[in-house]
Amino acid sequence: MSDQPIFDLSEPRLASSWSAATGSWLPAVILLLVTIVLWEAAVRIFAISAFIIPAPSEIAKSLVAQWGTLMQATLVTAGEILFGFLVSVVVGIAIALVIVRFDWLGRALYPL
Repeated sequence: MSDQPIFDLSEPRLASSWSAATGSWLPAVILLLVTIVLWEAAVRIFAISAFIIPAPSEIAKSLVAQWGTLMQATLVTAGEILFGFLVSVVVGIAIALVIVRFDWLGRALYPL
C-alpha cells in the first residue's frame, strides 16, 4: 500500500494577490477598452458622421468642455430625486396611518 493520502488536507494554495485582485474585473476592463478602440477606429475608417455616432474621443472632449454645466444639472437632479423620495415617504406613511386607523379602509384596500 501507498503512504500517500488520498486527499490533500494541507492549506489550500491561494492565487497570487495580483491575479486574485484582478481576476474579477480585468476581463471586463479589457473588453471595454477593446470596444472603445474598435468604435473609434470604425468611426474614423468609415468616416461616420458625428450626427450618426460620434467618436469616443469627441464624446470625451465634449464631456470635458461641458463639465461645469453637467455637474450643475447633476446636483439639481440629485436634489429633485431626494425631494421626491422624501415626499413619497411622507405620503406613504400618511396613507399607512389612515389605513391602520380606519379598519374598514384597510379591508377595502387590502386586495389591491
